Amino acid sequence: MSETEFLARLYRGAERRAPGSDDISRRIAALCGLTAGSKVLDLGSGSGPTARLLAKEHGCEVTCVDLDAQALDSLMEAARRDGVEARITPVQADMREVDLPEGGFRCVVCEGSVRFLGPSLEEASRRVRRLLELDGRLAITTAARVGRVLPSAVAAFYQSRGEKLLYPRELSTALERSGFEPLAAEAFSDALVDQYYRFVESALERLADPDGGEQAAQLKREIEVFRREGGRSAINIVLHVSRRREPGERPRPTRGGA
Repeated sequence: MSETEFLARLYRGAERRAPGSDDISRRIAALCGLTAGSKVLDLGSGSGPTARLLAKEHGCEVTCVDLDAQALDSLMEAARRDGVEARITPVQADMREVDLPEGGFRCVVCEGSVRFLGPSLEEASRRVRRLLELDGRLAITTAARVGRVLPSAVAAFYQSRGEKLLYPRELSTALERSGFEPLAAEAFSDALVDQYYRFVESALERLADPDGGEQAAQLKREIEVFRREGGRSAINIVLHVSRRREPGERPRPTRGGA
């Protein structure tokens, strides 16, 4: 079983597939300057809590891409209940291969999904940059290094997934190399991350599937790593927002907002 298939089964019926909250979704809207009619692309949307909030509270038109047909069915059922079905477009596809219009979106959102877009943040962000309109925004949530010393167990875990854990400033540098101007990087609260991992633990207990043994073991190691080294000591989840910058464009005098 692939990691994507395993995660689809694990999170089936879940509201969120990555650490987050309605307040984080509202923060994305504020930092990205989203208003009524803003076209948003949610990659790896799952059942779309952020997409539905952006549609309901801000009047955005959101395209949601996910491989899991059942998650998209749940998204549209919830969208109908919320009265925003007309503002949500579900697309069942691999986010790396989906055919979408270049320059078609004000904002691309990747909550916990950016690592599935490419082997590095630079490659992943270059992949989505072409989808953004001029001056468009990219909002990602991802694990980041925050402590001065990275424990060997933490480094080993992320290396086993083919990832290098970066400081927020290193995330910004990688995005700058990919044609973006960083605007904000904000760490999640420990309580929010712990709430997410408590859900994952309960979901793993309910998932009786021997084919998912290795993926389940990896998730358990991830939880252990965050429990032992999370928060300010070594790693955290961050919301990072940046804007599409054009070649030859002069840097803005300040970088304090959207």
